[in-house]
Amino acid sequence: MPEFSLTSNSGREQTTFRLDDCDLDRPSCTLSVHSSAQFWDARADIGGAGLVPERTVEFHQVGTDWQRLGGLNASLREWLRSAMPFGAVLANNDRSKLGVQIGVSADLISSADKPVFSLTYEVGTMVRLSWRYVVDQSCIRVFSDELGTVLSLRR
Repeated sequence: MPEFSLTSNSGREQTTFRLDDCDLDRPSCTLSVHSSAQFWDARADIGGAGLVPERTVEFHQVGTDWQRLGGLNASLREWLRSAMPFGAVLANNDRSKLGVQIGVSADLISSADKPVFSLTYEVGTMVRLSWRYVVDQSCIRVFSDELGTVLSLRR
């Protein structure tokens, strides 16, 4: 299945979006989202600590459409030109909401050229997941290129 990923500028966090149900002739499709993070092993001595899995989050059956994915890619391309912060809604239906943002955050070390990627996922009123990490131009360019490749399958 086609997928596109955004990795943090440290290389320790990554969010992957996979199209699970994508009939190229239909306007809608279904995403799975997988996010993971690694961090230094807290059990090891300072000098010998290596990276270990810290968090893995996965959710499925997120309804979106090709137009929203194209809008996200247009916003990513605009960010690469102007570094203007943006938000994009990838799903907003009775079942779930999925939104992403890229921009500076006052409570994380970030800047216009090293913005924060934020993802928020909601299912009804019972579940709300949110995480974020710092990215940079190269992370966003790879993400946009991968998404562009997925979008080109439909052309």
